[in-house]
Amino acid sequence: MKQTRKRRILIVDDSEMNREILTGILENEYDIVEAEDGKKAIAVMEEGLYSFSIVLLDITMPELDGFGVLQVMQQRNWLKELPVIIISAETSDEYIGHAYEMGVSDYFSRPFDARIVNTRVRNTIALFERDYIDQVTGGCNRKEFIRRVSRSLKEMPAKTDYVLLFFNIKNFKAVNELLGVGGGDKLLCWFYQRIIYSRFDPIETSRIESDHFACLIEAGNLDYDYLTEFCNFNYGKEKRKMHIYSTCGIYYIQENDVSVTGMIDRAKLAKGYITDEYLKPYAIFKNDMKDTYVDEMEICSEFEEGIVKQEFQVFYQPVVDARTGKIVSAEALVRWLHEQKGWISPGQFIPALEKGGYISQLDRYMIEKVTGCLNQRRTEEKRYPYPSIFLGWTSTMKICWSGSCGD
Repeated sequence: MKQTRKRRILIVDDSEMNREILTGILENEYDIVEAEDGKKAIAVMEEGLYSFSIVLLDITMPELDGFGVLQVMQQRNWLKELPVIIISAETSDEYIGHAYEMGVSDYFSRPFDARIVNTRVRNTIALFERDYIDQVTGGCNRKEFIRRVSRSLKEMPAKTDYVLLFFNIKNFKAVNELLGVGGGDKLLCWFYQRIIYSRFDPIETSRIESDHFACLIEAGNLDYDYLTEFCNFNYGKEKRKMHIYSTCGIYYIQENDVSVTGMIDRAKLAKGYITDEYLKPYAIFKNDMKDTYVDEMEICSEFEEGIVKQEFQVFYQPVVDARTGKIVSAEALVRWLHEQKGWISPGQFIPALEKGGYISQLDRYMIEKVTGCLNQRRTEEKRYPYPSIFLGWTSTMKICWSGSCGD
């Protein structure tokens, strides 16, 4: 079991004696960082906002007073990320009311009572962190995971020694339907614990959303053979044992890297490039994946306009009976002639539309075009086939002739 890391407290007070008293009260339970004025406090928070669990803030200080610090924290939305308790000798209703209006969580005055200080600091942190707990697993949620990983990476001498893994339980909807919502939640809790106690030895772990999990690990703990075994597992008791598959996107962290949110997005993006989830249920993020993703999003965003503008064209490729030399069927092939980009390869737009959920719309478009062509031939009293149509993943249609194809 890992040793639990102490929470960090930022004490901001221009009085060295007051800082020493509070440090003496709190240092057994917390790591303490001190700032003697408001400007230094802002600089400390800029460097590592997510590393702190709470700020104890004096009001009357040189350079920048407590209200000035609160104003900066409001402007930067820091008060949503970090609770503040005012520590001051000021006890007037005007001071206290103004502090609460600015978004502080609590207010206590000097002289300090050790029991009261400990209790109110502990309770304030606990109340604030309720918003960071995942209600299913009991672990941290996405927001808290981002806070913790940001804090951890700031403390690490070499970020390149670490990896972010993004897991997805496959077909979880079917599990919910079979076991019920309660049973599905138990599987999520079980999988969360499975990650925590795995050989990955994660530094931080979270259920990011639904059936998606993320963890930060040391690069040396990532063994691909073990990862393959980890992603496929049996769950449940003998009579109701289920084989569960999961997939994993891998992002190797770089120096001067993107935000933690960006890291999660990249690992999630890599997961989408898994080609055989049974033999190799993981994929490593590469920079060209991002470029491909942007291209795919652009294709999807322009697809419906392309349909309206009739940019998708149908070409008929005859199929000839080798024995008779007669045309017995035809394949209807779709091609995209973009008004600005020219011809776009089906190998590019078909996979993008499949991922984006637009492929059925393209199938319907093809059916309308092909049946329209057949109806036109019938109107013109030309020979036409009975439309026996087969839709394939390449959005081709095979049209079987009732006889040979004539003009």
